[in-house]
Amino acid sequence: MANWDTAFSDASKALKVWFETPLGQAFCAREQQVIESLAVHAFGHYSVHLGPGKQFLSKMLGNFQCSLSLQPDMCLYDLDTCWRRVIFHPDQLPLANGSTDLVVIHHGLDISHNPHQLLREVARIIAPGGRVIIAGFNPLSSWGLWRLLRFKMGVPWGSRFLQLRRLQDWLNLLSFQQLACCPFFFNLPISRASRLQSDNVMEQFCSKRGIQLGAGYVLSAVKLQTRVHLLRPRWQPVMSKPRFSLVGANATPDYEAK
Repeated sequence: MANWDTAFSDASKALKVWFETPLGQAFCAREQQVIESLAVHAFGHYSVHLGPGKQFLSKMLGNFQCSLSLQPDMCLYDLDTCWRRVIFHPDQLPLANGSTDLVVIHHGLDISHNPHQLLREVARIIAPGGRVIIAGFNPLSSWGLWRLLRFKMGVPWGSRFLQLRRLQDWLNLLSFQQLACCPFFFNLPISRASRLQSDNVMEQFCSKRGIQLGAGYVLSAVKLQTRVHLLRPRWQPVMSKPRFSLVGANATPDYEAK
């Protein structure tokens, strides 16, 4: 592994540990509901889960014959579940072009050294008409402000926190059409149990007015089918030959008897 691959693996492990904290569990539980509400509309043969999160998309598995979990660190091959775990390189995903119908990027862009390249690889392996679901941290929220105040230290504050507008521009360049964008978890980054259960009113208030100030977001997009038409040059069937003649000479000689 390269150095930045090791950093990706370490960041993935640290984020997994944070998901086990009270604040991380509350955040992940709400995120799971949003992802599953968007994933039920996806169908196909193969689905891929990419990122440090758990394989929690149990409701999604009924729509797919095979599901893979791409992990940045060493994992055992699990025969007891319908998930298959594969080690992957963020710049080179071990899947063929157009081989998957759904890819769920669970905070993989937040901890990637080159998120644009990772998104290009995801676009490469998704078939036309397939979907991508991206979960990330929202910088335009109270969590984004808290991240700036803490000088981007610790977990998850050391993550990238990609802006939605930038992510949408990347998806447009890769021939994706956005279907939905759902912000969630409007709580402050406080681990108190009373505060973790009081975001319903704020979420309803912001959702009715289209305010995207949730600590996290889940974005769903579909890959458009691009058609390439080969244009053949139109050559003239017969090349015109130049005609040579003398200047001032007649076409036919004039023989007159004198």
